[in-house]
Amino acid sequence: MSNATRGITIVATACVLGGLAGSLLAAATNGDVAEPPPTTMDPTTSALPPTTMESTTSSTSSSSDTSVSGSSATSASPSAPPSPTDLAQLRDALERDLAAALQSNPISFSPGEEWIPDDAAYVLRELAQLIVDSGLDAIEVRAHTSSLTDVPLNNDANLVLSQRRADAVRAELVRLGVAPGAISATGVGEAEPIDDNTTQAGRDKNRRVEIRVNDTP
Repeated sequence: MSNATRGITIVATACVLGGLAGSLLAAATNGDVAEPPPTTMDPTTSALPPTTMESTTSSTSSSSDTSVSGSSATSASPSAPPSPTDLAQLRDALERDLAAALQSNPISFSPGEEWIPDDAAYVLRELAQLIVDSGLDAIEVRAHTSSLTDVPLNNDANLVLSQRRADAVRAELVRLGVAPGAISATGVGEAEPIDDNTTQAGRDKNRRVEIRVNDTP
């Protein structure tokens, strides 16, 4: 290729490149060249991924639940048992309350009968409630007879009769909510009179039911 031809080729190429550069400049000036899209943050580059947040929340919730549970457990812890002196006072108070209830509404059995009279229903409910509310055990039902009108001249029969009466009262108190293991029944017969058996009034008083609160079952 001659020098003249080579010169022409170089000039032509320069013109073409110059024209192309001019076109690009014009396009940029007229807004035809698209701007690069905005940069979008990759979700995976988040400082605190959702999984981590959930884990933290769960951990915090778990710690809170544990704290509440621990607080509940602490508040529900049983109190110290009463001292022997306190127990003695509770037993005395309960026995007084039971005696007062029976004095106001005595359980009066008919001569020779072991069935609880219908009019004893109210006082039996009251007795059962007192015993249950106290939380005490070692409760003893003691039934007594008179010496003449229940089973005349038969001390052994009166003892058996009084035992049946005591058992009947105990069974009714258990039915009304007293724990079976907290209460016992004893028939005393005519051995412990509180009045004169030679009068009707005295015999009616001797035919009675008492409830004691003992130290041990």
